[in-house]
Amino acid sequence: MSKLDNVILGFNHMFLYPESMEDVNAHTETLGKMAENPLIDTMDCWVWGPHAKEEISILRNSGKRIVYTAGDRMGDAPSFPASADPKERAYAMYMLQKETEFALECGAHKFIFGSGRDVPEAREEAIKRYADFVMEWADKVPGELTLALEPIDRDVHKCFLLGTLEDSTRCMQMVRDAGFDNVGILLDMGHIPLLHETMEGALSKTLPLIKHIHLANCIIKNKDNPLFGDKHVCWGAVDSEYDENDGVRFMHLLKEFGYLSRGYDQTVSFETRPLTGMTAEETVVYLDKWFWKVMDELKK
Repeated sequence: MSKLDNVILGFNHMFLYPESMEDVNAHTETLGKMAENPLIDTMDCWVWGPHAKEEISILRNSGKRIVYTAGDRMGDAPSFPASADPKERAYAMYMLQKETEFALECGAHKFIFGSGRDVPEAREEAIKRYADFVMEWADKVPGELTLALEPIDRDVHKCFLLGTLEDSTRCMQMVRDAGFDNVGILLDMGHIPLLHETMEGALSKTLPLIKHIHLANCIIKNKDNPLFGDKHVCWGAVDSEYDENDGVRFMHLLKEFGYLSRGYDQTVSFETRPLTGMTAEETVVYLDKWFWKVMDELKK
């Protein structure tokens, strides 16, 4: 048996069903659709508070591997975990712990989190505060739950504190050096251009810390495009950076750099809007066939 046989394929819920980001009823309904889809083994998703009981039940009983994605929800004040203001940090911790409780209740295996907005005038102090914040949080989380920071751009769209791979890996290494071995990084293919990196460079900088992979795309060259930035357009979208051939190249690099052959818990998820002219369900069928065809080629 090849170690590549341990690769687990997933899909991100909120981009596959973009309507779910703004409508709580659509969120619950489409979460149920994903939970019933036999082609999906991993669900990258989150629980919307007003329907928490129903959605937690859907995920807990889905039989899927759950990768829980934390973030600011519509209607909530944005979190600022690296703030110099103790009240803002306390609010960020409260919101993160609430999300963590949801994740644990639905049986999540991995938990994705972000650093919040940048502090350009005092970045080093903010990075240290953020590392302390993550340690305080991680100390309360069961060690079997994998925690993965998602590096997000600093100067293109979302302007997050940990918006370079150098700072992201340095900060998470601080946390790991304090004894939190379950902490690492999610490397998102669609964020690589937003971070001003190449695929090879991104993998070289993050490989020892990678806990999860996203196959994705972005638009960076045309600011007038309504999907400019970190909007997870499909491969081949107008003005975008990547097409399917780039997806194949990234998969080959994941094998070459060793992520796909670790022999344990190698999760790879598509974080994409539906392909042009396809429904969400048709997109899953198409990308599932594409993915396993590439995997078969990688085994040769």
